[in-house]
Amino acid sequence: MTEVQLLDKRQPILNANSVTYKIIIVWILGVITSFVFAWFLNDFFNSNVINSLIISTVSVVLFLVIFLLQTLFVSERWPSIFIVFLESMAILLPFIGKSIMILSLIPIIFIFFYFSNSKGRNIVNNSLKINFWNTSKAVLPKSIVAVALLYGVITQLYLSTDKSQQFPIPPFLFNEIALSGNFLFEKIFPGITPSLTIEEIALKSAAAKLNKVPDARLLSEPVKKQFLQQATADFYKTISSYISYDINPKLTIPDMLYQFTKEKFLKLSDQGRNIFYVVFGILVFFIFEAISWPLRILISFLAYIVFEVLLALGFGQIVFEERTKEIITT
Repeated sequence: MTEVQLLDKRQPILNANSVTYKIIIVWILGVITSFVFAWFLNDFFNSNVINSLIISTVSVVLFLVIFLLQTLFVSERWPSIFIVFLESMAILLPFIGKSIMILSLIPIIFIFFYFSNSKGRNIVNNSLKINFWNTSKAVLPKSIVAVALLYGVITQLYLSTDKSQQFPIPPFLFNEIALSGNFLFEKIFPGITPSLTIEEIALKSAAAKLNKVPDARLLSEPVKKQFLQQATADFYKTISSYISYDINPKLTIPDMLYQFTKEKFLKLSDQGRNIFYVVFGILVFFIFEAISWPLRILISFLAYIVFEVLLALGFGQIVFEERTKEIITT
């Protein structure tokens, strides 16, 4: 008879799995940080004060760090579901005053948080060794999607309920969104960045074309200058006719896009503006998702440091749990 051992009899677990006052403290911190994140995000939309956005961003990072730690330290199902529900409520509570429709977001946000938490708990419960990094890879993607979804929907909600006739997006926010595509822009147009003025871009483009002409070096400087002036004038004319907008060469690309978008927006009908709000909300969602990978690295790194510190301070410890061993007899 031969025995093939499939599972080790002793399995590492965190002995902080039961709901103790320590776990309750972590839960309270999770609810508080989610609420603070939402509160200052709401304040940012109401006041356009950049400090509120900074505090909101720091708070959401802290919330996701705590959310990951909750998955590691509490593997019991129903307590986890309860606290995830409270956090889903807290993260939307400051926005309810803006629209009662925000209540419909609670089950959606809860589902994303629940499945990310559930997947992390399954890894912790079924692994022979506690692996922090595998758990973080399971927990963070869906929870970050939930936060990105919140940003997109809330952005659309606030823009669509702004009854003023002014362009509802502040210039600095528009510029940040436009400049977030720097890397992609430089890949498509080497040597050109959105921070350059239209005039500088036109001159660079014209000079590059001139340098490709074999006999260009034989031209005198006045002739070269005249060629560049004509090429840049043609560039402005082509762009202006294409977008039906007289561009200002002294503006950067983000500034030009802002002025262009603002002018077109003010000419839109109510239905057109609503479509604009929806598109902009979707754009915010995808921008947040685009930065999710570096955000996951940051959150995982911070959570790992806190995790090790908590273990060192005796918050929890890794012990071995006796489990029934499965064998195959032949």
